[in-house]
Amino acid sequence: MLWINGTYIITVTALNGSGESDPSNSITITVEIPPNPPDSPTISTSTQIITTDNIIIEWNTVIGASSYNVYVDDVLNETTAGTSQKVILGINGTYVITVTAVSDAGESDFSNEIVITVEISPEEYDPSAFNDFITVFLSTGGALVLMILLIIKGRKPE
Repeated sequence: MLWINGTYIITVTALNGSGESDPSNSITITVEIPPNPPDSPTISTSTQIITTDNIIIEWNTVIGASSYNVYVDDVLNETTAGTSQKVILGINGTYVITVTAVSDAGESDFSNEIVITVEISPEEYDPSAFNDFITVFLSTGGALVLMILLIIKGRKPE
């Protein structure tokens, strides 16, 4: 079998009780096995509960990787050349984070998963710090009846 990239010249001979025949015409075969994608990284940050909307995750260096893709709930969140990344999450909820290594040969399988649970109490929010919000005033006959603050992005800015 031909397992190594390269050019090979192949000839065939026949063998029987009278001996071996002259070689056949030769053929030239070039083998180009595509390289494999890099190995999967391993996230070293542990599964945890946090009380902010972001976390810095870290993973090992993968030989041959030119960059890393960070996924949150199977959606690409960031691409980075380093082995750590600040990940911005939503206000409250549970998020699964994975990482892949990327090279010219493709993208690795997913790393191990870590689960981050965000638990921020409402009193920790400062609505005036939000850049993206809408204030709705409902009025009847000129009197203010209700003010509703609608948060669009669902997370505090840094």
